[in-house]
Amino acid sequence: MSFAALPNNAHAQERAMWVWDQQIEVGDTRNESINMYMEYGVKHVFLFFHIFGPPDPADAVLTSYIANCNDRGIKVYALSGNPEWFLQGWGPMKDLCNSVITYNNNVLPIQRFTGISTNMEPHNRSDWEWNKTALLQDMIEGHKALKNITAPAGLVLNAAIPFWYDEHSVYFDGTYREVYKHLYDTMDSIALMSYRVTAEQIRDVSLNEVIYGEQVETPTFCGTESVTNLGVQTSY
Repeated sequence: MSFAALPNNAHAQERAMWVWDQQIEVGDTRNESINMYMEYGVKHVFLFFHIFGPPDPADAVLTSYIANCNDRGIKVYALSGNPEWFLQGWGPMKDLCNSVITYNNNVLPIQRFTGISTNMEPHNRSDWEWNKTALLQDMIEGHKALKNITAPAGLVLNAAIPFWYDEHSVYFDGTYREVYKHLYDTMDSIALMSYRVTAEQIRDVSLNEVIYGEQVETPTFCGTESVTNLGVQTSY
């Protein structure tokens, strides 16, 4: 799934990509991956970190990869998430945020991450059907807690959410409304998983979010299922 942002504010028409195997992507000494980003107009890369440990300022391969991306106007985000982290304080996500802050403070500006991207997906939990209200409330509360960490450090906070969050409403901070609105009011940008291929299909399931994103000035990256494989372990 590659992301093409629908027109709202300065991010209009910028593309993004999820990258799941950083060992292949970051270790590409010939810059084939970065050349691919340039070819497809990718401006944001969500780089998976869950199983690889925190970013290390002494990792010359990682710092070089991020520097090469930044030099070409491509922003790199540390991506992570796990449904099992719900209702337990979001410790691993908070740890990643803090480790990225530590990393950024110990490298050159051109070697720094732009932000954090989350992929939490509470609907993949076994208790989703009977506990969805609590999980969705925790989805909002957890991201607010992350924002309290990332905002003072100047990190952009992005979240991947499914298109059907406009079908669920919960109370949060005394307000009852759709889950996606709570999240749009918190996040710096949203990656909307449409699970669709054609422009018409994507528009039909994304319109509510895009319109609200324009109102609150939160950019939306609208996801489209990949028709062709753009690279090994590059799924979206």
